[in-house]
Amino acid sequence: MAAKGARKQAAAKRKRTRKHTPTRRAVLGKILRIGIIQSGRIVEERLIPADSAVTVGDHPKCTVVISGAELPSKRFELFANRGGKYSLQFTDKMHGKVAQDSGINTLAGLAKSGTAARKGSWFSFPLSEDNRGKVYVGDYTVLFQFVAPPPQPARKRSGDFRPFRWEEIDWLFLGVLFVSALLHTAGVIWIESQPPPKEFTIDDIPARFVKLVVEEEAPPPPEETTEEEGEGESEEEAPAAEPEPAPEKAPAPAAETAEERRARMEEEVQSTGLLALIGTAGSSSSGDAVADLLSDGLSSEAGSALANSTGLAVGRRDSDNSGLRAGGGGEGAASIGSIGGAGGGSGGSVQKKKTALKAKLGTGSAEIATSPEDIKSIKKTMKRYNGRVKSCYERQLKGDPDLSGKVTVTFEIETNGKVSGADVLDNTTGNAALEACILKVVRTIRFNPPPPDVVTVDGYPYIFSAQ
Repeated sequence: MAAKGARKQAAAKRKRTRKHTPTRRAVLGKILRIGIIQSGRIVEERLIPADSAVTVGDHPKCTVVISGAELPSKRFELFANRGGKYSLQFTDKMHGKVAQDSGINTLAGLAKSGTAARKGSWFSFPLSEDNRGKVYVGDYTVLFQFVAPPPQPARKRSGDFRPFRWEEIDWLFLGVLFVSALLHTAGVIWIESQPPPKEFTIDDIPARFVKLVVEEEAPPPPEETTEEEGEGESEEEAPAAEPEPAPEKAPAPAAETAEERRARMEEEVQSTGLLALIGTAGSSSSGDAVADLLSDGLSSEAGSALANSTGLAVGRRDSDNSGLRAGGGGEGAASIGSIGGAGGGSGGSVQKKKTALKAKLGTGSAEIATSPEDIKSIKKTMKRYNGRVKSCYERQLKGDPDLSGKVTVTFEIETNGKVSGADVLDNTTGNAALEACILKVVRTIRFNPPPPDVVTVDGYPYIFSAQ
């Protein structure tokens, strides 16, 4: 009985094991793997999906594009798939090897032995999942074998399916949210419960305000004006009166020129205040002039003498007393009471010869070691600063009308566009102030765009002349 029970337990165990043992199809569910070799190097490797064929040729839709191989068509199926089973198709011009359970056979041997069936211009050899090998197609070598498919990546869950837990609630945030919602709801309810505001009409305004606003003040009565007899006649006769003849205007003096006016003003300034007092002749002066402050010594009366001196218009000297010259004969010192304004008179006119000089500035060529484009840009920038150099020459030309000549400068242009090492090579004008002014202008020149390297400008001339 014990032996019979043991046999039953063993049979049950074998039955359970058979139920959980995977089938042959699940274990051998392999896919085709190919590798392409060219010139001894693997250039491509692919895993062919199940139930998919492998085509080679010149067609762009081929699985492996191979050029220069003699194939029956542009899209030749090298590994055909019929009913889930692969077969190797090859021509007489292809060679290779296939590994089987019985050994390794060449493609030519498979064709001669009849293992590979002939179909038109090529042969077809059925493959199993244990076969592997290589096929030479033109300059390419195709390796093949069957491998297990790679595991599929696990799908990510679209959402979190964890159970709800009270411990994960943020009670502080929930409380603040509840209080805020409660306050906003109460405010909205209170606003909606209020009646709309009543519109005011004229009847709602108190009577006292109505009187103030509505009542209009009566306009004042017009004043009656009475005209006396005789006044109207006088008013009518007034326009008829003969107008008085307008006084004849004195002939206007001839307009003086700018030079005459300048000379007259200089003469008036010299005859005013201290200048008039200092310009007297001395102790021998006449009664019309103030005593000489330097020779006569007015002592305490000097303040009174200055106080009694007249202004610019009154203190003008007469034509007979103008200039620094000796006075007329007389004895005794002049008294303070005799100091007064000089009599009026007409001064003589002084005409000044008007000379107008026109400054001219010219430039020449200089030695600039750079590209033609940079030379053109440098000359253009130098011309923009010619106005400042000409201004230096015009200032010196006022003091020396015969000033002319040439000033030659040299300087370097840095890569930031600034000038350095400015100096004067030659100055034929002989004017040091003009030379310093030109150097100041040259140092302020800024070149934009700046040169890529340091550029030396040697012998840039400024030529000055006046007409």
